Amino acid sequence: MKQIFLYGSSGHAKVIIDIIEGAGLFRIVGLIDDDPALAGVSLMGYPILGSGSRLPELVSFDMDVIVSIGHNATRRAIAERLIARGYRLATAVHVRATVSRDVGIGPGSVHHGRGYHQRRLSPRPSHHFEHGRPDRP
Repeated sequence: MKQIFLYGSSGHAKVIIDIIEGAGLFRIVGLIDDDPALAGVSLMGYPILGSGSRLPELVSFDMDVIVSIGHNATRRAIAERLIARGYRLATAVHVRATVSRDVGIGPGSVHHGRGYHQRRLSPRPSHHFEHGRPDRP
């Protein structure tokens, strides 16, 4: 099973953890969060291992990352920074999401449950889709 890290430990991360656990495609190694007060605590049983500055020592390049931050602009900025540094972004699709074969899924995308994604989309990194509607800039 592929190992993965989540970048962000907010409520949005809880939703993504549920999606990942339900799909059973990844083993979550831990979470990264830039809030120093969160280092050493856990979220839903997964350790928060420190800030993004620790990524080189924590995440090997054979692991993927999902940016699990709810704020769209922040999530996009972090995803672009990770891609520029050579990290791969994973994609998570809820087991109850319907994704048409006509939909492109970009790296780092997360598709939530009960969504139906049917229109042609040009994939951008770290798009999160909720109930059939992509996030907005």
